[in-house]
Amino acid sequence: FHLDLGNKFDMSNVTNARSMFYLTASGNKAQTNIILDLSAGNFANITDYTYMFSSFPSRKSIIYVKDADAQTWITSKNGSWNSNFSATNVLIK
Repeated sequence: FHLDLGNKFDMSNVTNARSMFYLTASGNKAQTNIILDLSAGNFANITDYTYMFSSFPSRKSIIYVKDADAQTWITSKNGSWNSNFSATNVLIK
């Protein structure tokens, strides 16, 4: 599964990302090859990211981001508390 949002996914005005990618692969638990391109994503204004990546597959998954700040944001905001999401097991680049 490859969701290429690339430069079409402008998040600069998003403040509430609650459950945005919740249960991304819930229809098929064997589906773990998720590629999510958020390279245009700007997470600076998000104030509610509860469950943003909850139950996101943590094996063989890649999230592309635009810079080191976005990578750190996903790791620090979501990796420590989002159920069934481990930022250490997802390749974020």
